[in-house]
Amino acid sequence: MGTKGTMYLGIDGGGTRCRARIEDENGSVLGVANSGPATMRIGFERAWRSIMEATEAAAAQAGLTGEDFARMYAGIGLADAAFAPIVMRHANQGDPVGRRIVERAADAIGDLLDLFLARGIDRLSLVGGLADVITPWLTPDLRARLKSPDADAAAGALLVARGRLDLPKRETDHEQTSKFRV
Repeated sequence: MGTKGTMYLGIDGGGTRCRARIEDENGSVLGVANSGPATMRIGFERAWRSIMEATEAAAAQAGLTGEDFARMYAGIGLADAAFAPIVMRHANQGDPVGRRIVERAADAIGDLLDLFLARGIDRLSLVGGLADVITPWLTPDLRARLKSPDADAAAGALLVARGRLDLPKRETDHEQTSKFRV
């Protein structure tokens, strides 16, 4: 017997594991499951298999049927930063090329955070595997404004699935977004 109402699937596809969480329209957790890694570094087929394993296990925990998937919205985030740890290590050891790459990345993140601050968004959090290592490269002012995230990446994916993020429209923000090309 299927569940009635709209449901949301949040996928946090990381380099070591994939997490799936299904919630109902009220935010109640129906099912949660983990599987193997889901990063593009291991290839699309393997990453997709991990996503499906976690999704199917979460659906089974929730007692969902195939019909229930027709009422489900999904938000999926995948890891794909295979060379970032290497670049960070070299940058931290003083390598000029590594430093330049990390400084440019930190500048781009800083510009984005400044854009959010200018729009009145004062609760800023960095999440993901590189959040802790890139933070020291941000300006002291921005570092002081960062807050710990309220939830995990699967919760963020659920926000995307629900369409609850107020994402900027391309035509109105073209001038701002164009400077983020690296």
